[in-house]
Amino acid sequence: MSIKVDLDLEFLKEVPNEGLKKLADILVYDIKDGEKRRTQKLADKREFVNHYPDKLHDCVNEIIHELQLYGGDSIVNFFRGNGVSYREILTDVCDKQDIRYKKTDTVAAIEFELLRSVIFDSIDKYKEEAIDDVLEDFGVKVNSDMGMDEKKDCVKELVNNPSTRLKAYHTFISHGSCSADSYIQQLGWDTLKGAAVAGGFAPVVKAGASQLLKKAAGYIIPGVQVVLGLWTISDLTRMVTGPAFRVTAPSVLLIGVLREEYNQRNLNAK
Repeated sequence: MSIKVDLDLEFLKEVPNEGLKKLADILVYDIKDGEKRRTQKLADKREFVNHYPDKLHDCVNEIIHELQLYGGDSIVNFFRGNGVSYREILTDVCDKQDIRYKKTDTVAAIEFELLRSVIFDSIDKYKEEAIDDVLEDFGVKVNSDMGMDEKKDCVKELVNNPSTRLKAYHTFISHGSCSADSYIQQLGWDTLKGAAVAGGFAPVVKAGASQLLKKAAGYIIPGVQVVLGLWTISDLTRMVTGPAFRVTAPSVLLIGVLREEYNQRNLNAK
C-alpha cells in the first residue's frame, strides 16, 4: 500500500528520535504482554528493522503509514491502497470521547482540546493535597483562603496558558511508552497496572514530574488512573471500538505533546 502524504505529520521528521521511538512502540507493541501486535506491519518492514531504535528519522514515512492504516478499516484500506489522514484519526478519537471542536479548527487546536479534556477530567478526581503539590511544582503560591474550586481553576489555567502548557502536559501526560510494567514497577504502583494496560498508554514522566507523582502517590490514585489508563476498561467497553482505538488514542495524545514540544523549540529558537 502507498503512503498517504500528510502535511499534518510532516513535523515528525524534525522531532527527536526518542519521540519517534515512543510512537513506534505504541504502534508495534501490545502493552498487555509486550509482544508485537498481531495487526501491525511496521516491524516487518526492512526499513524499520534497519533503523530501529536509534535512527528512526530514516523511516518516518513508514511510521506515519502504519498509523494511517490503524486509523482506517483494513478492508477499505486494501481497496483504496492506503490508510486515512491524521486529521481523520484525531477527530475520530475526539468524537468517541465527545470532545468538542470546530471542523475549521487546525489539527493543533483539536489536539489541544483533546489533551485539555483528558487533563481536566483527571483534575476533577484529585484530592486537595494532590492539587496543592501540582501548584507547588509550578511555583504557584497556595494560601489557606483558597478553596478547592479555586485551586482546580489555577491548575486549569496552567494548561490553558501557552507559557506553562508544555510543562502541564509533561506533568499529567508526557510521552507514551510501551514499557508499562517497568514504569509501574519504578513507581511502585501495582494498583495502577490495570488502568495503564487497559488504555494502552503508560506515560514516562520527566524527573521533576516523577518526583511530584511519587510524593502524591498516596492520594492521587483516582486522577492518575484516568491519565495513565487514558480510558478505563469500562470506558472502552461502553464505546463500540476495536483494538485499533487502543492504538490511535494514545498515538494522538503523544503526537499532540510532540507537536507542542516542536512548536516551543521553534519559538525559542527565534
